[in-house]
Amino acid sequence: PESHLVALGARFEGRTPGVAPSLRPRLSTPDKIRRIFAELRSTGFSFGHAARNVVPQRAVYINVGQIGLAVPQFHFWLERRADITCAIMLHDAIPLEYPHLVDPGSVAHHARMIRTAQRHADCLIFTTEHARQSVFAAMHPTKGGRIASCVRSLPLPGAFAAPGPAYQPPAGHRYFVAVSAIEPRKNHELLIEVWRRLVVKWGKQAPHLVIVGARGWGSGRILAPLAEDPALRARVHVATGMPSPALARLMLGAAGVLCPSLAEGFGLPLLEGNALGVPTIASDIAAHREIANGQTRLLPTDDVPAWKAAIEAVLDAGDRPDCAIPASLTEAAYCRDIEAFLEKCASGNLAEPEATAPMTDTLPGGAPSLLHMPAGMER
Repeated sequence: PESHLVALGARFEGRTPGVAPSLRPRLSTPDKIRRIFAELRSTGFSFGHAARNVVPQRAVYINVGQIGLAVPQFHFWLERRADITCAIMLHDAIPLEYPHLVDPGSVAHHARMIRTAQRHADCLIFTTEHARQSVFAAMHPTKGGRIASCVRSLPLPGAFAAPGPAYQPPAGHRYFVAVSAIEPRKNHELLIEVWRRLVVKWGKQAPHLVIVGARGWGSGRILAPLAEDPALRARVHVATGMPSPALARLMLGAAGVLCPSLAEGFGLPLLEGNALGVPTIASDIAAHREIANGQTRLLPTDDVPAWKAAIEAVLDAGDRPDCAIPASLTEAAYCRDIEAFLEKCASGNLAEPEATAPMTDTLPGGAPSLLHMPAGMER
């Protein structure tokens, strides 16, 4: 991890040319196939045996990555195994709500995923109430909203629960971090325009912006201003392939974490910044409002002057809260809560799907963590 941060420091000082090379080599197709097979082997599954014949009786099938949901045939075996409890996590319904913000092929792909989940799921897992409502709104009304569900905030990755020392940039350089794939709905264009104005005003005294994320659909157009403006390119850096330990240290040493997305189902970087005690500035959207703490600045997604002013205010601010990770955000607590929900689903002891009782813990700044379970559930 240290080597990635050293490389970033060289960019800050102008010793590395270009927008920023990837920190991790792009995988070839054979490498991707080998990785998929390795992941499958680690689960204990093997090819050549029908899942319906080898999965143990009364097992719980859990799909938290939306894997294979767009290929309905992968889940037909569940119809011949009524003893299996099928639990699926659906992250959002963004391609159906905002088709203009995604790759055109994503719309039909996402619609198939939701249809598959609606057909087979005995219970659903969501990360925000906003995501739950959006997905149920996209489902066919004969079943949408009647599937047992829980809303539970994602946990912090282990690297963020114990991040190590904050990254120290070269003397005289301050920086902000934005973590997400580079695609239209993440609204990097707003940040690039803000930085253009900061560079015009402050020149070489302007802070740096580190965009950590892979280049996605539409990224060429989004990043085009960097190729056209050397002064802007010297202050905006794209880093891909950064491992979690390095990212945690990078975020901890940042002046602030920026989350300008136009649409989200959750917003993990905002949660991570809040937990680390780093100032956060985020777009005022439904998912972010559920995650934001008392120190988060929520701003319109298109107000460039407001974002510029908020960023400059963070640079002028004094001390900030210490890093304090609530127990509710640990991976152990997350697994315990989800396991309790799944046990209720498998035993048939759930209340009505809509009958939910909020169960909250406190994040830094006073905002509640997100955990809504069916009535009668206990932590």
